[in-house]
Amino acid sequence: MKAGRISLLAAIVLCGAAPLAQAVTCGASTAGLAFGAYNLLSPSPLTANATVRITCSLQPSDGPAQRVVAFPITLSQGWSNSFATRQMGSGANRLNYNVFTTNTYTTVWGDGSGGTQVLGVSFTLNPAFPTRFRDLTGYGRVPALQDVAAGSYQDALLVTLTF
Repeated sequence: MKAGRISLLAAIVLCGAAPLAQAVTCGASTAGLAFGAYNLLSPSPLTANATVRITCSLQPSDGPAQRVVAFPITLSQGWSNSFATRQMGSGANRLNYNVFTTNTYTTVWGDGSGGTQVLGVSFTLNPAFPTRFRDLTGYGRVPALQDVAAGSYQDALLVTLTF
């Protein structure tokens, strides 16, 4: 059985003072989270990691030569509309999974609600270092022993930067 791929879609949500939004641009990119084949008889959960690269660049402006930016990065619920158990779909079939902030698989990466955690980054940008990046890791886990039909399971999560 194929467990499928989670598409981590990058988006930018700008919130804050206009001068900061004009002086700095930030974005997120990722190749997604691919779990590979799921064995429904295995007593072990299936795990995989995804790297989300956050990049910020100082733009030419009349503002200060140095900018410090710090902001949260949230991850949406996906098609299940729940952080408690995200679900991948293959037609009408569903496969439970989640994305966590660490490899202990205890804290769900979300929007800060319902016990989920928001990850954050900060950068100091200046003419000597006008572009900086930070890699964040999402730790995916599909619980063991789910009785699901064979298929290609997918979900789409939205990465949001708020600054």
